[in-house]
Amino acid sequence: MRDCGGRIDIGAVAAADLGPSFTISFWTQVDGLGNSRFVDRWGNQYLISFSGGSWLCALQAGGTMTIGAAPAPAIGTKYHFCFAHKNETLGTRTYVNGNKSAITWGANPGQSGGSLYFGANPGGEPMDGRLGHIAMWKGTDAALSDAEVLALTKGVSPLLIRPKLICGYWPLWGLGPVEVDLSGNKNNGVLQGTTVAPEINPIGALIPLAY
Repeated sequence: MRDCGGRIDIGAVAAADLGPSFTISFWTQVDGLGNSRFVDRWGNQYLISFSGGSWLCALQAGGTMTIGAAPAPAIGTKYHFCFAHKNETLGTRTYVNGNKSAITWGANPGQSGGSLYFGANPGGEPMDGRLGHIAMWKGTDAALSDAEVLALTKGVSPLLIRPKLICGYWPLWGLGPVEVDLSGNKNNGVLQGTTVAPEINPIGALIPLAY
């Protein structure tokens, strides 16, 4: 788990081009109630943040979606967040601690080709808190089901859920200057101004993977 006052730069990798069906999942603990960036595809292909007292998701082609059903995060409290985009017709489902908001319809994200960042972005927009266990799935029907999202909130490893569709998994263990991608795609992240912070969610034991 990393304190993300800085950022983790994954780069402009093909795995970040999520396409018409995808899911993004992560654990977070906020240390302040100011604006915070969590996952940002530079160029705003997609964005997950906290702003104005609400969790906020945005797709470049689909506008901004405010999750009205999600409570404002409390300082020092851990949350699991999941953003599952079915497709342009069936829309997007968002979850906080496994609780689903109403479905929002929106266009599929564009393909900006920009870098993928966790935490603060190069434009100076901050992250006040910690991030861990960021996972992404993409492919045909890659939006996780309610039951799969609930399993993630119970500590099931992302690697055990639709393993053929997972395109990135970064535990953010804070063990060194590089954060490894355990999905097998080898898109390791480079730390820029972050520090080590304790683990905040008990994820089950993982099968060791080469990277």
